[in-house]
Amino acid sequence: MIYFKERSNSFFASIVELVIGILLWVNPYGFISGIVKVLGIVLLVAGIWQIIEHFREAPEFAMRGTRLFWGLILALLGLFCLLRSGWFMHTLSILVVVIGIVLLVSGLMKVQWTIDLARVKAPRWGATAASAILSVLIGLVFIFNPFSTQAIMWQVLAAFLIVEAVLDILSVVFGMSGR
Repeated sequence: MIYFKERSNSFFASIVELVIGILLWVNPYGFISGIVKVLGIVLLVAGIWQIIEHFREAPEFAMRGTRLFWGLILALLGLFCLLRSGWFMHTLSILVVVIGIVLLVSGLMKVQWTIDLARVKAPRWGATAASAILSVLIGLVFIFNPFSTQAIMWQVLAAFLIVEAVLDILSVVFGMSGR
């Protein structure tokens, strides 16, 4: 039970990763568009809030700050995300590299976890090792992006996220039974 408490963040992060992988597999463009639109709503609300707060302050105090400026910037970014969410799909190559970097960093963290499990002679560290290898390899593939179409990239990413999440969940569950 103590082991599960120590690894509960990893377990829940893996569940979230599994859900994201499934959603990407089912409808990658809809999923990304939905995320961009939610981000747009958040930015728009934050911008409107800043604008309202600017006008609620006494003019002598408001003129010392930049709430109106930042409110306008946030509101415009929010509107852009809401009205032009497709633009993000067209600039996907940058996103692919960012995802690749995140996966590579995640994989390198899992390499340490695998080595630590092996050093303490944990009986089952293979799932963690497999997940680490997958993260590093797929991260490198995404950084160097040999895919010619976005659809293939999203399907590969979705499949990877699903497999990696299952391996991470198994490593937490089997690690728990080995203690």
